[in-house]
Amino acid sequence: MTKKGKQEPKKRKAVASSSFITSIRKDKEQEKRKAKKTLLITCVCILIAGALLAGWAFLSASDYFCTHSAAARVKNHSVTPVMFDYFYRDAYSGFCQQYLDLVSVYLDTTKPLDEQWYDQQNNVTWADYFVDLAESSIQRTYCLYDAAEANGYTLTAADEKALSDTEANLDTQAKKKSTDRDGYILSYYGRGCTIDTYREYIRIVRIADQYEAQYKAKLSYTQDTIDTYYESNRTSFDTVNYRIYSVAVKDDAGNVDLAASEAKAEQIAADSRNDEEKYLSLIEADAGPDSAYASGDYSRRDNYSYTYAPENLASWLFDTSRQAGDTTSAANGDNGWYVVYYLSLNTHDYDTVNLRVIEVADYYKDAKNALKSANALLKQYTSGEQTEDAFAALADANGAADGGSRQNVSLGQLDDAAEAWAFDAARQPGDTAAVAGTDSASSYVLYFCGTGKNCRSWFVEEALRDSAAEDWVSSLIGSDRLREGGLGMKYVTTK
Repeated sequence: MTKKGKQEPKKRKAVASSSFITSIRKDKEQEKRKAKKTLLITCVCILIAGALLAGWAFLSASDYFCTHSAAARVKNHSVTPVMFDYFYRDAYSGFCQQYLDLVSVYLDTTKPLDEQWYDQQNNVTWADYFVDLAESSIQRTYCLYDAAEANGYTLTAADEKALSDTEANLDTQAKKKSTDRDGYILSYYGRGCTIDTYREYIRIVRIADQYEAQYKAKLSYTQDTIDTYYESNRTSFDTVNYRIYSVAVKDDAGNVDLAASEAKAEQIAADSRNDEEKYLSLIEADAGPDSAYASGDYSRRDNYSYTYAPENLASWLFDTSRQAGDTTSAANGDNGWYVVYYLSLNTHDYDTVNLRVIEVADYYKDAKNALKSANALLKQYTSGEQTEDAFAALADANGAADGGSRQNVSLGQLDDAAEAWAFDAARQPGDTAAVAGTDSASSYVLYFCGTGKNCRSWFVEEALRDSAAEDWVSSLIGSDRLREGGLGMKYVTTK
């Protein structure tokens, strides 16, 4: 019994040991299978991730997100980067046209806009500025478009023709760039832009613009209302003509002596009061015979509005008691002192003109060729019916929108030569002419329709309409503010 009793533990121990080893083996096999499974899952995940990254890279490099993401959302509209590009680029070109003489001062057209500061202190680039303009235009346009659609507004035959003309103009622009219309659209507006998306854009904008124009056209104001508003807001409409020169007396170190500059400016003002020739001779003597001030035109400022006049001179210039020949002086910061000679106030109390205009611009900017072409068009007109409708048809056939119609044209809106012809007191309805431009290489074929509205009344009436329209559009927008799309904005072309 003792031997058997001693053998029992050994047997149990052996069994236990075998079970333990088997358990270990099972655990190891499970660990191996688990490791293989983990490795397989990891490999699959890596492959999937790689495929996703490759797919993302492919889509990012392609134009997919330009047309399948939202750069902005307004009301129920998702605005793609492509559509945003149209608004952005047109905001830029509109700015350049409005401030043609100042663009080169503020912008370097050889550098991207997102590398140029609009407001460095607040970290705002020019690209940011035009994005803001585009967003305002997008919000306004789509709200007007929705209102037009909701009220059953449709474009007229003239509108449809204007859209066709706009599209046809792409061919002209493309030819100048030695490309086709798709190539031109792509180069001008950005990635993903095509003729189809461009058509959608110009149609939406045209509907919105015409619907607003229709609203404004229905607004009318009495002459009393116009006159009252003008008298209360004269500085918003009147402009002034004056001469200005900055006196900068330097000390021995070459720095501007402000006290000496002030004294000299005051002396010139006192000596030249009511004597324009004396003023010109005094500032020329101070600047030197080789300076730009040797030309009388250099000191002259014509049709300056209140907001464009120097801030510390605006009130003096627009004082209604001001008389021609008045002079004054004013500080010009660290640059010295201004001396100013007042010429006249423009109240714009004259009749505008209604015209039809065909502008002829030679591709090579050859003024002689442009005038030759303009004369050929005029000859074509005079050999036909010689009616306004015939001229309008000729204008349409030669790239002029809306039959070349220009309504209520005021002084300063035309080339100098065209303006001189149009505002000639002897001009009669039906008169025509071809004139060579003085401000460019273009020439103009002109048809005089007649006089328009009083210029001042027209300006005031338009201001009243604009104010009423702004209130109306604001009510349409309401609380439906534009929201930027995080992903889509990365694909907007801000060049």
